[in-house]
Amino acid sequence: MVKVFKCKKKIYEIRITILICVPINLNVYPLQICEKNAFSLSKILTDLKNKPIIDIIIPAYNEEKSIPFVLNDIPKEWVRDIIVCNNASTDRTAAVAAANGATVVNQPKRGYGNACLAGMAHVAAKSVKPDIIVFLDGDYSDHPEELPMLIAPITGGGYDLVIGSRATGHRESGSMTPQQVFGNW
Repeated sequence: MVKVFKCKKKIYEIRITILICVPINLNVYPLQICEKNAFSLSKILTDLKNKPIIDIIIPAYNEEKSIPFVLNDIPKEWVRDIIVCNNASTDRTAAVAAANGATVVNQPKRGYGNACLAGMAHVAAKSVKPDIIVFLDGDYSDHPEELPMLIAPITGGGYDLVIGSRATGHRESGSMTPQQVFGNW
């Protein structure tokens, strides 16, 4: 099922490397992108008096070696559930993810989008829906420890959507191919 989202508030672009963060209860559409400085951790903690329910979805294909690092660096006190969507991996990605405390959803149909949709279907089936869904990559190209900074514009800044960019700001040399830079443009 496809849903069309309409914007209620503003969208916030932050120069960190977590992929995307969406409050599930709000309607969003990228009408206005604003850049601001990242919120301080003390402001984030102040804004979280009524802590939101946060679920993380990690699409993963053959990420056996990196997935434990990703999972271990997620600030667990901020997150209700970490869902690793095993996307027809031929290695031990699913077993390693489960051993590191993740909920594993198997998606035999290959493709990043298919894995993301499997994770969303898992979240949609929960009786208590999350307030925020965060997508991370399983190859540690995102920085899970930056989760508090990522959600700050939603919890305290009145924004509906946060998109982390690997194409803007500083990135390690060779971390993205020219096609990836163009695709993230």
